Amino acid sequence: MDFEKAKLNPAAVFKSPQEIVSIQELSREQKIEILCRHTVEELATLIIDTDGKIRAGGKNHDDDAIALAMGLSCIKSAAKLREPRAKKPIAPDAHRWKPVSAWT
Repeated sequence: MDFEKAKLNPAAVFKSPQEIVSIQELSREQKIEILCRHTVEELATLIIDTDGKIRAGGKNHDDDAIALAMGLSCIKSAAKLREPRAKKPIAPDAHRWKPVSAWT
């Protein structure tokens, strides 16, 4: 597998993102580089202004990098995924019940 080709056009090399994650010959860093290329490039262009603000240098964008930072700062306070509720038991004679519309 050509890593450089995969970085430039993952769809030409892999069928899905899941395939990239599951392939054993790629390191974790290489998988991140392929799947998150734009974010990694944006992170490399960030600078700190004289007033302490972080922004993209030159004419680069920083929206993916800022979204990543916001997500990482909020993830600890995110709601936990709850287990699905158990289904309510069905009455033993439910097969004899009539729909509400039949009452009229």
